[in-house]
Amino acid sequence: DEVRKIVGETVFEQVYPCILEFFFSNCYMDNDEDPPVPWNVIDEFMKRKASSLTEEEKIYLKAIQQSHLSLYEITKIEPEVGLTLRDLIGDHSSIRVLEKGLTRQAKQGDIVALRVVHEGNEYRLAGGALNMDPRVAKKTAEMTRALHDAAVTMVRGQMKYDPEMLMHTEDEHLQLCRVMWAVEIITAYLEDVYKKIKTKKNIKKADGHRLRFCTLTYPLNEDWHDIADILDATNEFI
Repeated sequence: DEVRKIVGETVFEQVYPCILEFFFSNCYMDNDEDPPVPWNVIDEFMKRKASSLTEEEKIYLKAIQQSHLSLYEITKIEPEVGLTLRDLIGDHSSIRVLEKGLTRQAKQGDIVALRVVHEGNEYRLAGGALNMDPRVAKKTAEMTRALHDAAVTMVRGQMKYDPEMLMHTEDEHLQLCRVMWAVEIITAYLEDVYKKIKTKKNIKKADGHRLRFCTLTYPLNEDWHDIADILDATNEFI
């Protein structure tokens, strides 16, 4: 609720799906076990509801679980069909995703935080999408890549000496590193939004008074005298 109040309803509705999808893909430690064991909410859900899920639903849930949030540059738009994306954090490869909704809003060259879900031979988008400021996106991509490389080095070092870790594949551990990209991306997005909100609130005029932003509505067929009367009657302009 505090985040919602600070950034506003619109921004919160954009961020919330990204946070929820992170919760679905992340692993947590069950401290009730000795020793603690990792668990994932999708695994738990599938254990309890396996008999009522279709094969298609199971495949989709596993695809969400194995996905991660990343920063993508939109390099091509096929209206009402899909997009071609270039990964700015991973290997910088391009992929084509099937997605109608975003083709109506996005522009070529936009940098967007997206979760790409791999289903069979196709790529689709999950629900969350954050349109990033290019400068913020570049800085976030560099920082996330550096953190990922450091985490990979640490994981590979541990796998050499930890028999427990050798029971799992390197891909599983690297996926856990990729899952955490969401934390860096969402944090950077919210910090940028917050800075812009603070800047807008603190803009001052030459006389030192705070600049106020107002929205006025009036019929298009009114002449300038009528519009002037409306402005004169507005308290913020008095």
